[in-house]
Amino acid sequence: MLKKISLFISLMFIFFSFANAQTAKSTLDGMMQSYNGEMNASSMYAEFAKKSQNKSVATMFKAASAAEAIHAKLLNDMAISNKLTTKPLTAKIDPVKTSTDNEHLKAGIKGETYEYTKMYPAFSKVAMAEGNKDVANLMNMIASVEKTHAQLYDKTMRDLASGKGLPEGYYVCPVCGYIEKGSSPDTCPICNAAGSTFQAFLS
Repeated sequence: MLKKISLFISLMFIFFSFANAQTAKSTLDGMMQSYNGEMNASSMYAEFAKKSQNKSVATMFKAASAAEAIHAKLLNDMAISNKLTTKPLTAKIDPVKTSTDNEHLKAGIKGETYEYTKMYPAFSKVAMAEGNKDVANLMNMIASVEKTHAQLYDKTMRDLASGKGLPEGYYVCPVCGYIEKGSSPDTCPICNAAGSTFQAFLS
């Protein structure tokens, strides 16, 4: 119970990174909040990977950490290339408390679901209203990827509960952060990047 409470407190720090999703002051403000959230998610998944005693789950979280870092880089690069800022975006990385694989997966589902149902849609609207269509499209793409992440974690949690075997490898699209389990696809279903470019994470 104490571990669950500690994990909950840790997750609250991370979710506070997203707390202003409905009140972004500008496109840049939304990108800064998103960048902070993605970097914290990457850090959180890296810690979950270290904690897991299940090789497949640990590998999946390593892949997830890399995927969130890709999202952060996309946001940073576009903020600079679109001249919304001249300085790299920064993040305040909050401490992460770990628990069990099941609790970690639940946390992942909650965070990803929040991102694709609330945070990114809200920020995308702000960007579009300000005429930053490229930013809005990027946020919509990231939201689509986060939805697949939530689905992956949900499937993994159900497979663990049923005793079903888990994949030995996970493959991350270097362009959008989509994760494919088992083997790389011919092309990324989100951004159409070649499957041959996917980064492999093997148990």
